[in-house]
Amino acid sequence: MRNIYLIGHMASGKTKVGQLLAEMLNINFVDTDTNIERLFGKSINAIFKDEGETQFRIFETAVLQQTTLIDSTVISTGGGILTRMRNGLYMKDFGFVIYLKIDINTQMTRLLTDEELSKRPIVKNCKDEAELHAKLVDLHEKRNLTYEYFADYTVAVKNKSPMAIVEEIIAFLNNNKIISQRDFLDSFAGRVQHNPYKRIRRAKVEKDGESSGEEKEYQFLDNE
Repeated sequence: MRNIYLIGHMASGKTKVGQLLAEMLNINFVDTDTNIERLFGKSINAIFKDEGETQFRIFETAVLQQTTLIDSTVISTGGGILTRMRNGLYMKDFGFVIYLKIDINTQMTRLLTDEELSKRPIVKNCKDEAELHAKLVDLHEKRNLTYEYFADYTVAVKNKSPMAIVEEIIAFLNNNKIISQRDFLDSFAGRVQHNPYKRIRRAKVEKDGESSGEEKEYQFLDNE
């Protein structure tokens, strides 16, 4: 079975959903941020502080490249994984990409009650809610189209439990013959056969869940 990559903004639930999805499918789970910390022996915050974001993104790509050597794994990625276009290409080439889409209000609520907020280097220095909100708006404007461009499937996480999100992802995998019911029941114990999947890239802007007919213009944050 090809890998399943989870992308999306911070606090979208990638780690929790990824762990649960891997458990349900009885396959391995990898968190790229955790692997970066293990590999370099310091926290993400420390890497940002000591090395800078540019160097962190290089480390991030190196860790992501390692996942191309394995299969049958759910991989949770950092929110900024797609600031380098090559990362998206790696994920598309070696797996299926699931975008956990979170709206700003839900994200704000989660971050303001997150005991780990101080460990999130992109937003930890926001002085108040207004500054945090402005930062999130900026991140959504920069990243949303890129998430959507690379996603094979998008799950809106608002008002959904991790289990509900996992069930939706598994239904997508089943419906698109990425996994079969027998494979699922057998917990993927070496029985999954490679099944080429034609990826669908949406070309319409969605507003309130309905296609507006307006064409999207995809953009990347850099040329890498």
